[in-house]
Amino acid sequence: MKKILLISLSLLLILSLNGCNNKSVYRDGIYIGQGENYSKGSDDVTVNIEGGKIVDVVIRHLDTNGKEIDYTKWTGENLDGNTNPNVQKYRADTIRNVLSKQSADITIIDEINDMSSNWKIAINDALQKAKK
Repeated sequence: MKKILLISLSLLLILSLNGCNNKSVYRDGIYIGQGENYSKGSDDVTVNIEGGKIVDVVIRHLDTNGKEIDYTKWTGENLDGNTNPNVQKYRADTIRNVLSKQSADITIIDEINDMSSNWKIAINDALQKAKK
């Protein structure tokens, strides 16, 4: 009987210490962050945190009317005489960057400086809401 009690207490202690070892600064959940409004629209992000880690990020760019842009027109290719920056690629790269670094420490992209700066603001906003 003492042996079972000793084993049970040892397991309980190990599990308790493992719980204290979680160094994540984020609470699990879905958090929405807002960027600032600026001349080309606004940006928001949705960050999903599971097990204390950022597992998904959605970045949206809204035009000045509050409508999400059509990313198929933002591929860096010439469409109907217009060449918009490759927001599709930049957005995907930024999401990969956030997931790998587990932070809002993203690179500001010169070609879309206003937009990517605003993404950083929105990501920081969401992650501030997620902090323990």
